[in-house]
Amino acid sequence: MLKAYFLIAISGLSVLPVALSAEEQTATWVNTYGVSGGLIDMPTAEVGPDGRLITTISHFGGTTKTNLSFQLTPRISGVFRYSGIKGLTAPGSGLSTYFDRSFDVHYQIFDEKTYRPALAVGLRDFLGTGLYTGEYVVGTKSVGPKLRLTGGLGWGRLGSHGSFAVMGSRPTQTLGSGGIPNYDRWFRGPVAGFAGINYNHNDRLGFSVEYSSDAYVREDRRIFDVKSPFNFGAKYKFNDTVQLGASYMYGSEFGLNISISIDPKSSPVIGGNDTAPQPVAVRASQSAQDLGWTNEAERQDQIKAALATALAREGITLEGTRIEGRSAELLIRNERFDIESQAVGRAMRIMTRVLPDSVETLKVTYSNQGIPAGSVTISRSDIEALEHAPATDILNRARFSADSSALSFDSLEGTYPRLTWGLGPIAKFSVFDPDSPVRADLLAQIEGQYHIAPGWVASGSFNYKLGGNLDGLSPNRGGFVAINPPHAVRSDARLYAVGRGPKIEHLTIAKYGRLGENLYGRMTFGYLEQMYAGVSGEVLWKPVSSRLALAAELNYVVQRDFDQRFGLQDYNIATGHLSAYYDLGKGFHTQVDVGRYLAGDYGATVAVDREFGNGWRVGAYVTKTNLSSERFGEGSFDKGIKITLPMSWALGNSTQKSTETVIQSLTRDGGARVNVNGRLYNTVRETHRAEMAKTWGRFWR
Repeated sequence: MLKAYFLIAISGLSVLPVALSAEEQTATWVNTYGVSGGLIDMPTAEVGPDGRLITTISHFGGTTKTNLSFQLTPRISGVFRYSGIKGLTAPGSGLSTYFDRSFDVHYQIFDEKTYRPALAVGLRDFLGTGLYTGEYVVGTKSVGPKLRLTGGLGWGRLGSHGSFAVMGSRPTQTLGSGGIPNYDRWFRGPVAGFAGINYNHNDRLGFSVEYSSDAYVREDRRIFDVKSPFNFGAKYKFNDTVQLGASYMYGSEFGLNISISIDPKSSPVIGGNDTAPQPVAVRASQSAQDLGWTNEAERQDQIKAALATALAREGITLEGTRIEGRSAELLIRNERFDIESQAVGRAMRIMTRVLPDSVETLKVTYSNQGIPAGSVTISRSDIEALEHAPATDILNRARFSADSSALSFDSLEGTYPRLTWGLGPIAKFSVFDPDSPVRADLLAQIEGQYHIAPGWVASGSFNYKLGGNLDGLSPNRGGFVAINPPHAVRSDARLYAVGRGPKIEHLTIAKYGRLGENLYGRMTFGYLEQMYAGVSGEVLWKPVSSRLALAAELNYVVQRDFDQRFGLQDYNIATGHLSAYYDLGKGFHTQVDVGRYLAGDYGATVAVDREFGNGWRVGAYVTKTNLSSERFGEGSFDKGIKITLPMSWALGNSTQKSTETVIQSLTRDGGARVNVNGRLYNTVRETHRAEMAKTWGRFWR
């Protein structure tokens, strides 16, 4: 009876003529499942700020959930979860804690209006073992600026307490291997209602009470006692990044959760720490016709030297020039700015200050591994007139091309050969091992590149293990064991972590070149990566103004010895892929690879990334091959999440350094691909129009 009155109160209040603005409707709280919303264990119809990335750790009743959530679009959010349930064990595992991986998706159908609540639909654990599987339809409505009311219907776990109807049959067992969409369960079985109230005392402090429809059937009386469906909680935000929550759950348990929120769109360093660019030098109108300097060889040498010196102060290397009476083209190597449009803007400002007044057409061409890639051409008059105008104005005047040849430039002395190197500590991580969810090694690493001549690059990386426990990774015990597994092409990674070293991470010679109009090529020989040596060849077709690119790659590799020195094992294989890349617009990018993988299996990989103008990337990939789920093992097929964090975002200084984190549910042999440094697409496309336009706002910075 109490439940009925609670739901009636929620539904009655939701029709009050009150609505918040779109900004006010954006959820600032996070629940125990890592989903944006003001309640505790139950979902709401709210969404977080677009692009927000949140890590949440919550604990109650012997269960610890680590959630990674991302607001993929203004209406769609996704969550990856890794849970440890103490006291719940998988049959035959011998472990006292059951570890589970799951994925959620939440879609807001429409937002709140004056007489209409926000409405959302969600799938919880739709790609996992099914331990947390549940679906919901939920509405949330504001009553004044501080009170928000929620009511919804749940299936699966969210339909396990107080169900009032049954919609078809629903399997109840957990899935042995996991990883397969459990669509045969979605919105089927018992249906139950849930509800909640969230009260925001101010911008930092909030309180919640909810009626839960999750009976915690597997945990009840084994992990903790479920005595009441009501939960009570309080949340406090220390700042826009850190939130702490405390709750009293199910009449018997206290819970805690902490979340760390990151907005990739906004750097924590306000304004940045870069030095200001030099102002554009405006010519005197009467001097633009003077071409006398073109007959003075010494003057031309002075111009080139002045350009090289001024560019070097900006962290840009001048590799070649082509200067004529009315036009000038520079071949530059950007070694500082992670945003290519910013390097172009700085170079063109310098050109206005150094070049004679008669030079009207300015062109900057990027050097990519010693070969000309994308070019930007802008008239000097436009740069002079639009320095203080919006960046889109100068973008509309810019012309993008990729028609330059290395033979057309006058090369500067000292450009080749050259050596670049670095020394420092690095860390390697492994997650989701059954015995230890997080393992790591700390290494001392030295790496370098020797640029022999244009297009020729020798590269190497060597490391020595300082400490860690990656060599303690366990085999796939206690879970789903594959039948007749493929050759161990990746799953024996722990053997490569045995011993301190020194070890060769990679040692290669690569040749890059332009093969024709819109065509780029690469050939790499040597010890390609930690586990494989051999030869890799790639051809890329990428028109400068096209969102589409196509590539083909062939590799012949031999598995390396576990000590990562010069020895090789008996396993060798030819692999290859055809790849298609497409820029979907609005920051979304997709890649499809079709071909043969390291274990000899054939299939395809599909990846989708959300990319931000400052270099942040958050994406996911799925690989499915002809290797069956049984032979693949736990997880059924390869999938994961990739996050790239540009260091310039964190430090406020321009730098090309970044960190990439790949979160895989498990390391398996199916769908594994050779890791080759210097693949062409990401480097080439950054100098082309579709990519440069995204970040053109940095042109004047």
